[in-house]
Amino acid sequence: MNKSERKYIAVSMKHSTKNCFMLWGYKRTLDQEDRCFSNYTAILDKCELYSEEEFFSHYKRYPVIDEKITSITAFWKQYKEYDTVLVSLDIWTDLMTREDIKNRNRRKKKGVNILSKGDKVVMHTCIEAKENEGKIWECDSDSWDNYGTELVMLKGFSGGFWTKYLQKVNI
Repeated sequence: MNKSERKYIAVSMKHSTKNCFMLWGYKRTLDQEDRCFSNYTAILDKCELYSEEEFFSHYKRYPVIDEKITSITAFWKQYKEYDTVLVSLDIWTDLMTREDIKNRNRRKKKGVNILSKGDKVVMHTCIEAKENEGKIWECDSDSWDNYGTELVMLKGFSGGFWTKYLQKVNI
């Protein structure tokens, strides 16, 4: 095993909930740049990637996961008492993909407005819609459930936006 390969994300269990996991770093650095050891994000594409070697040269030993995780529930139960857990990006991506498909199907059955990265939308019936009348926004993430509220990141807009106030448009 190559301990200097950048293939791990750091999941902050201390700052996460069973429904929303916070990942270390606010941007993914290039190989030649210094690693980001500050801030958190819930967006997988933006979190930092670490090697075991560089992570443990800065922080104490945390669990390292290189094997398939069966479910979010199992992961939470096993690791919730830790401050941080290092997880292989491939393993985490596989888990999130399986969970996302399951959750999206559940939310679609409830009639929730599900959006995907790249979708074009306009705002309606909210304060922001008045300020941005006619503006077409691009989704910068897939929408996600945040404690019963479906949110999505929009390019050029700060923070998650409630999909209830977005209408998908075809251009």
